[in-house]
Amino acid sequence: MTDTRRRFTDDEKLKILEEADKAQKEGKSIPEVAEMYSLYTSAIYEWRRARAAGKLKPTKTNGVKEEKTKAIGDAVTEGPVPVATPSQTVREEMLLLRVQELEDALSIAMKKAERAETLLRLHKQVAELEAEMMAG
Repeated sequence: MTDTRRRFTDDEKLKILEEADKAQKEGKSIPEVAEMYSLYTSAIYEWRRARAAGKLKPTKTNGVKEEKTKAIGDAVTEGPVPVATPSQTVREEMLLLRVQELEDALSIAMKKAERAETLLRLHKQVAELEAEMMAG
């Protein structure tokens, strides 16, 4: 049997994480984002931790654009224009990841609780009907 697992480059992982961050700001959950890419949510969390720890490295050209820019006085300069990097510390990002993981777990637990409450209501109704049938 051949290995059919998909392999992602660091650039691909960073791109997916960037899209996940953007989607989260728009109100989507990590499980929704993971589903868009047919990934397990744990992969996204693992990649975020790797990114926060500095283990995901973009290629040399990723994050830098070669283009002309206008400086003060309309003087034109050429060369790489660095893309701003996040100002959060690694610890802050790790804490934010943990908060998101807990929020996702809470969301799942809330859905399970709602289903359990529905089942309890149905069970109570069945018990009431059985009592009526026995009395009647």
